[in-house]
Amino acid sequence: MACNNRLGHVDQALLRQFEIIAFLGGVRRKGGRPPSIDNWAPIKARYAENGPELHMNAGPQTVDAFGARLPAASPRNGIQFVSLEPRIPGVRTELKFEQEFGRGPKFSRALHKVAFGALAYFVGAEEARSHRFDPVRDFVRNGRGQFNVMMTCAQQLGGHRFNPPVYLPERTLPIVEFEIFGVAFLLDLDVEQKGLMQVRDALIAHSASNWTILPRTVSK
Repeated sequence: MACNNRLGHVDQALLRQFEIIAFLGGVRRKGGRPPSIDNWAPIKARYAENGPELHMNAGPQTVDAFGARLPAASPRNGIQFVSLEPRIPGVRTELKFEQEFGRGPKFSRALHKVAFGALAYFVGAEEARSHRFDPVRDFVRNGRGQFNVMMTCAQQLGGHRFNPPVYLPERTLPIVEFEIFGVAFLLDLDVEQKGLMQVRDALIAHSASNWTILPRTVSK
């Protein structure tokens, strides 16, 4: 429990990236609490008696919503290009916007926490406790070290999937692949990251374009 509580701030980094899509999908929060959006400055959303309510400030002034001050959407706060397009006049309007994804300073640590949990599930706790995994544990707990994250398109849009760890030839530590809300991630649990670079080189050789390696950021 102490370890789990200590890493709550890392879990929040994962929640933030998927908070909007989780709200739109009606996914309940921890403890069964109703969905909400609380971690994006220009947006405030909650479930009320009549269903979901969402406020988004397209600018230019600051506005009030649910007792909070919402600044205008901008590249600085990760929400931009907000627009409203009527689909059925007086009945249905489509809200469009862009959300920055993957650049949070703790997002990589959060994904590696998920990957390590998947590893323990598939190979067992005894193997997961091996000292070979100490560098990735240190990265998750304390932000020390550098581990890459490859992001690509998932096989099933909107779903979740966790695969058994894969050991590439001549690699002693695995690559873990999983999907969250239709976004696929590949993580190399080896500090040298050579397995992930093998995957990258293979994608380049096959002219694949539906992938990227997330930019490294300084964890806080």
